[in-house]
Amino acid sequence: MRVHYLFMINLAIADFITGVYLAVLAVQDVLTGDEYYRHAVGWQTGWGCGIAGFLAVFSCELSITSMFFIAFEMAYNTSCLIFRNAFYGQRLQFSAALGMMAGGWIFALTMASLPLIGVSSYSTASICLPLRLHNIADRVHKSLFIFI
Repeated sequence: MRVHYLFMINLAIADFITGVYLAVLAVQDVLTGDEYYRHAVGWQTGWGCGIAGFLAVFSCELSITSMFFIAFEMAYNTSCLIFRNAFYGQRLQFSAALGMMAGGWIFALTMASLPLIGVSSYSTASICLPLRLHNIADRVHKSLFIFI
């Protein structure tokens, strides 16, 4: 398998997980219908919202890291072609790409797990995203989530 395909497969997995998250929200919308206000607290504080939020954050972070690695691999391979005298024939090794992608999965799992252990919360919004900004840990989580 080529390195580029590894990153593309991980991007496809992230997009599929995003689709699952959106399907969970769509099912919840159909189940509550025009009476969401009656079910909002139960939904936002229940395990369903926690799972949906985990899937949303995980897929978002995995997608971002996959796209970054695709761009990095293209830039790396292009720079090897431009500076042919110094780096002739070098490409990003598959083992290095596996390590990079494993780091991406660990980062995505960590960012998605933080609201489950008390840093921010998935229950602050009806779309189950960790939007709470009450303390410094919440703010650091948001900064990492948005800027990385």
